[in-house]
Amino acid sequence: VLETTTNPKRGEAATSAVWPPVRPFSFAEMLVWLVVMSSQAVVLTPRRSFVGGSAAALVATPRQARAEELRALLGKRDARVLKKPIFNAVPAAFAYPLWFAGEWEVTMRFSGYELCATKIPKERLVENLDLPGFRKLSIADVADVGKEVTFRKKFDTTAKGKVREDRKFNFNATVDAHLGDDTLVADVALDDDRNPNRVTIKLREGSRNGERIELFTNARRSEGNTDEEDRFFTAESIRQVTFGPPTFSQPGVPRTVIGEYQLFYTYRKLDEDRLRANLLTAVYVEPQDSMFQDAFDETVVVYSHNLDFRRSQASREE
Repeated sequence: VLETTTNPKRGEAATSAVWPPVRPFSFAEMLVWLVVMSSQAVVLTPRRSFVGGSAAALVATPRQARAEELRALLGKRDARVLKKPIFNAVPAAFAYPLWFAGEWEVTMRFSGYELCATKIPKERLVENLDLPGFRKLSIADVADVGKEVTFRKKFDTTAKGKVREDRKFNFNATVDAHLGDDTLVADVALDDDRNPNRVTIKLREGSRNGERIELFTNARRSEGNTDEEDRFFTAESIRQVTFGPPTFSQPGVPRTVIGEYQLFYTYRKLDEDRLRANLLTAVYVEPQDSMFQDAFDETVVVYSHNLDFRRSQASREE
């Protein structure tokens, strides 16, 4: 039996009968927090301007304009703009601002969702439990969407002075934390120098929702990576293929589930030892899915999470 994600409202498994949670947060509510967090001098245009198709979602100072593209995209308060990207060039790994370097204790909290497909009825959407986020492990970064967790993250400084995420350590930490099992992840295989766009996560044999996860990054972009900035924005488009043991309905066939989603992180430096972040996860429908003709490249579900980073004691003493 496959495990669905935690219902944060009731603390029980989420199925088509109880998922989504009782009180949805609108996309606008998510973005109000994000915009307030990311700028002290942002002026929101009236809501009717968004409805009328106004291109100006934010009025920013010249310093804020350096992160204009991603901020403006999110500031439109419209899930329809978070479309699946068209990718041509091979994306490079993220280089983070210097103030990320070190080890952090991170608390992640679910803060809302929106079912935002324009042509697919919500009743039909929630019945598709293979959409990323509806089952545990279907989004590697957020392996149980509705669960509040605390885990550690590391960002290392390379020999060339660039700050890179220690993804091997971080995937181990976040997956184990979300599933409450520190022996679940058997290995994380990646080579950021040769190919930063593929990650293999091997899980303990017999794990209910999967035994291996393959992650393929199709597109990346970031804004705000300067020492002077205290804000940093990233967007990463991922195709996740999860392999698991056979199910009762198909006992002789290993289970394979393909999902596509995009992760939008907004980080803000509060001081040397604290960061605050928001994560928006935009979910898309796979081409082989019967709903694809009604969805194509549009976002069908958006999840929002808030993250608090505190520098670890060991990192402070370095």
